[in-house]
Amino acid sequence: MIEFMIYPVSAVMKFWHWLLSSVFGVAPDMAWLLSIFGLIITVRSIIAPTSWMQMKAGRVGVLLKPKFTELKKEFESRTDADATKWHLEKRKELQKEHSYSPLAGCLPVLIQVPVFLGLYQVLLRMARPAEGLDSSHQPIGFLSPTDVAEFLQVRFMDVPLPTYIAMSDERLAMLGTDKQSAIDVIMPLVFAACLFTSTNLAFSTWRSYRTLDWSVGFSVHMIRMLISMVFLVPIMLLFSAITAPLPLAVMLYWFGGNLWTMAQFFFFTWLLEKKYPLSEEYIEFRDTAKAAFKERQADLKKHKRLVRKHRLLMLLQPHKMGTHRRTISEAKDAKRSEKVEATREKKERAKQRRAAEREARQQRLKEKQEARAERRAAKRRPSSEDQME
Repeated sequence: MIEFMIYPVSAVMKFWHWLLSSVFGVAPDMAWLLSIFGLIITVRSIIAPTSWMQMKAGRVGVLLKPKFTELKKEFESRTDADATKWHLEKRKELQKEHSYSPLAGCLPVLIQVPVFLGLYQVLLRMARPAEGLDSSHQPIGFLSPTDVAEFLQVRFMDVPLPTYIAMSDERLAMLGTDKQSAIDVIMPLVFAACLFTSTNLAFSTWRSYRTLDWSVGFSVHMIRMLISMVFLVPIMLLFSAITAPLPLAVMLYWFGGNLWTMAQFFFFTWLLEKKYPLSEEYIEFRDTAKAAFKERQADLKKHKRLVRKHRLLMLLQPHKMGTHRRTISEAKDAKRSEKVEATREKKERAKQRRAAEREARQQRLKEKQEARAERRAAKRRPSSEDQME
């Protein structure tokens, strides 16, 4: 898939170079440099509608969460044969009423990822050809060997585009630059890209926190992971830029791409809040779920403090070790019994519902067999009367 995406991405880049150099009269070197940003603008503009589709689907799903939760609770409390059918029909009615499709949030990702990887691969292969900088070059998609050779000669602030910080001094000298010049040009781009990335991640995490489903433990763990990523990802980008063979051309792509992503995120967030603001129903649902989560956490902390307290007292009061051990065992048994009882009740209702559904299926099958037998008897009856005549 990535190899396939290299062709349209390289075609866009070649078009921008032709447009800038042949139509607008820009110098060939500057045209190749500007074509990097033209490529970012074109590809991101084409993909922007899918990003909006993804954000919109996520917000509509969030607004429907209270209704879906009510349906689920009512479904789990029912044990009749029509419960599953009723639940599915009600969910479909809600989704249809609000034009919501769960797949709408997944399909854009399947489109975006290959395109982004294709864009990255084109720039990386042009700045770091597999055959080396001095050898004859292979075509990259629709970019000819001459295009690749011209791109490798382009300089940004007097530093060649193939330059990277971890490059050896001898190689830098062959390109006509030095380590300090590479650092002076590349590091500001890296710092800016890290700033754009951390800003985007911070606001994205804040938006996810506002719509967090506190009733799902996995969601809470994910938001905590996202918070850590706000600090971890920029550090990883900075470390990669310093130690990995990532050319200046890729740093320019990072700078332009992350700037576009940040601006697009802010615009789409503003549009989302304007067209699909959080409803009072959802805010009440979220706050109730959050309060319940905090209550569960407080109860869990109380249980842990009790266990730790009596474990410490076992060391301080060895003559009462048996009493403290029984207290710990009773506390753990009580906590375990709560979970077992809740799980048992849920499984029992599900078992009763499945039994009712199985009985209903058998009844429908029996009715079909009886109807089929009646039709066969009705077909045989005229032929018997004809024989009597």
